[in-house]
Amino acid sequence: MISTARFLGLAVSLALAGSAMAQAPSPGREIVDGVVWKSKPNANDMANYYPYRAMRQGIGGWALLRCRVSADGRLEACRAPASFPKDEHFDDMALKLADKFRMAPATTDGQPVAGAMITIPITLVTPSGHNNVQIPQPGTGAILTLEPNGPAPCMLEGQPAAKCALHGLDWKASPTVGLYGPIVAAIGPENGLTHLECTAKGGALTGCRAIGEHLTQAGGEAMLALAPRFIPPERARDGSKVEGQQVIAVFDWPALNAAYAPVYRDASK
Repeated sequence: MISTARFLGLAVSLALAGSAMAQAPSPGREIVDGVVWKSKPNANDMANYYPYRAMRQGIGGWALLRCRVSADGRLEACRAPASFPKDEHFDDMALKLADKFRMAPATTDGQPVAGAMITIPITLVTPSGHNNVQIPQPGTGAILTLEPNGPAPCMLEGQPAAKCALHGLDWKASPTVGLYGPIVAAIGPENGLTHLECTAKGGALTGCRAIGEHLTQAGGEAMLALAPRFIPPERARDGSKVEGQQVIAVFDWPALNAAYAPVYRDASK
């Protein structure tokens, strides 16, 4: 057994949390958000199932666990169709952790919501913080502040030569994997990086446009559809004020497709 103390830096990324859902079940229905967990893996569980070779070499990794929800909130018929790094057995780790999850059974008219599908992102982070990898997600965020000697182009309409400074931010809220995963898989391969460019106003993103050299119509429409789910914080990581600033959210389409196409190629499984 691995000592829990060695894994104080261990983290499990459970993107689905919040109040219980209240929707009628339907075959293959995807749980998007609003899950209440009665139980989920703790630090001991994560340490015990950390892939041995990855643990010895200080390698972090992730896996996407996809399951059907039973009437009593257990996860069943699970698989782990996507994981990274390859051949480090983070997929096996995810499957071993599946029975540690128990959802508070949501109901509609007194009937339990059963048979719906859920995808759970699980990330293992090493204590040292080195060699860690993150699950690809849409919308790595930043604000651009107009500065005469800024290092980055502002992408301001009508000001192609304008320069800005980049300030990373952490979204107050963002789309869950159950929402964006099926969209990514349905669109199929997209090339390169694209950007959702908006203005932060009143705690939301406004005036958004999708830009990118290789952006397709389908990709742009998907980005704009997801835009309302990104809620900006009041401050960037360095304390810069976000309100009124230009905000960008980056979509790395090749990475997103590599992660989510195997999961949602057949959304009913």
